[in-house]
Amino acid sequence: ELELLNYDQLIKFHELNEIPIPDIELNKRRLMRNIESFMLKESKYVFPEVNLPKDKVGIFWNHPNYKNNIEIRTKKMIDNGLIEEINKINNPSKTVLQAIGMNLSDNFEENINIKTKRLAKKQITWFKKESKLHMIESDDEDLVYNSMMEIINV
Repeated sequence: ELELLNYDQLIKFHELNEIPIPDIELNKRRLMRNIESFMLKESKYVFPEVNLPKDKVGIFWNHPNYKNNIEIRTKKMIDNGLIEEINKINNPSKTVLQAIGMNLSDNFEENINIKTKRLAKKQITWFKKESKLHMIESDDEDLVYNSMMEIINV
């Protein structure tokens, strides 16, 4: 909904909702982000307590076949009408056009696979650096499940 507002309307939205305007060079995108950030901070949702040890917060499952799984999922999305769905989007925003899979080029499926694998690699690299995550590299779902149950002491 915020994307439908122009710059002046976003400023007015800030004023009406008493959202502090950041002291930086402003543009439409920064104003929208500021509103979203403020709304999240003001959220009253209470997360249930979970019994997690202080040295771990979760498990990252680095499945050895993730590249193959990406290719299978991409093929399934295309078979289920991804191209038709993309073609139905009227006046997509710049952000939407930058999303993986929005470029309907000749090598459409290959481009999606390359970009998705690149994103997955970045995520794996990031998760490996997180000391509070336990990395499991296995295709054994039971091992992953049992490790997760062990962490939360079930």
